[in-house]
Amino acid sequence: MCSSDLRLGHSGGAKEEKSKILRDENNALIQRCQRAADEVAAKTERGLQDRVDENQGVRSRLQNEIAETRAKIDHTKDTMAETRAQIRALEEPTDNAATCASFRRQRATREHMHDPVSTRIQEHQMSTHRAHQELLAHHAEEKANLQDLNERLERLKDDLRDKTGALHVDGDCITHQAGHHTLKIGRAHV
Repeated sequence: MCSSDLRLGHSGGAKEEKSKILRDENNALIQRCQRAADEVAAKTERGLQDRVDENQGVRSRLQNEIAETRAKIDHTKDTMAETRAQIRALEEPTDNAATCASFRRQRATREHMHDPVSTRIQEHQMSTHRAHQELLAHHAEEKANLQDLNERLERLKDDLRDKTGALHVDGDCITHQAGHHTLKIGRAHV
């Protein structure tokens, strides 16, 4: 029995030595995996932080563009109001010229002649008509410009909402990752 005990003892000792080596290898592997996980987590965190920084920069630019677009909209509205006032201001001279021409046409047939006054009235009518047409064209351009600016403003607002949502998602990822990374470290040390 001594020799079988000796063999068993020797065999048990060899198995203990093998299991110690295996434990040491496993611990080394665990440490390498933990280092790799830590490096990847740090790289991911840096990438997410870079993305958050970039997103905040884009959001800031969008907010500035929104403010500029609103200022352009206000300026365009002011310009449109001025154009409408100028269109209304032309009504009186146009009416006056039309009234004068009408009175002159009511004269006797033999008095229908082209004199300097009639010529000036006709030139004035044509001039006010051209100015009125130009103002109407400007007003139409201003309306189109205002519509374009309002559409641009809505697109910018949509972009800002999207960027804000993305920023929240990225922030949640950073917060979640930091908590998850801490939990992993906590389990690795247990």
